[in-house]
Amino acid sequence: RPTAQGWSATALERDPALAARARGRCKEVVVADLEAAPPLLDGPFEAIVYGDVLEHLSEPRTALVALNRTLAPRGTAIVSVPNVAHLWMRLSLMLGRFDYTDRGILDRTHLRFFTRRTFMAFLRDAGLTVVELWVTPVPLPVVVPERWHGAWLHGLHDLSALAARAWPRGLAYQFVAICRRAPEAA
Repeated sequence: RPTAQGWSATALERDPALAARARGRCKEVVVADLEAAPPLLDGPFEAIVYGDVLEHLSEPRTALVALNRTLAPRGTAIVSVPNVAHLWMRLSLMLGRFDYTDRGILDRTHLRFFTRRTFMAFLRDAGLTVVELWVTPVPLPVVVPERWHGAWLHGLHDLSALAARAWPRGLAYQFVAICRRAPEAA
């Protein structure tokens, strides 16, 4: 909820140790396992951010629908997921590779995968209307070793962002949807 100083945040975290680290940075930190049951929250909330979480759930729609019940009538849901149809993934599949890694699109903990089309259908089926859809490029500053950082990397990252916007289905690393509850779901 917005306050005079900005936003008052409530965080959800499954891991009690990570939740303890977050305490003091938020108004409230709720320890909850979205796979087990959505927590009872003191809403309504003006905004809910699902930042890189839904792909880790076996039933993400269930969690999304349940948590969105606490969204204020004119509230905003911001949902981000990786794009499994990224060009790198397409090329890897053509070479017969589907190798999980410690992070990225094929993070070992990802249970669900989305393309632009399936992401939009998922949001619609969960009772959300997409107001805006943003794309992000591959996070080069995260994947390139720091010793190689510099102006060239920032320039390349900017070009990558332009390319992702030009061909979102194939070059978007991640989709970020700004949503409102659909009229029939409100």
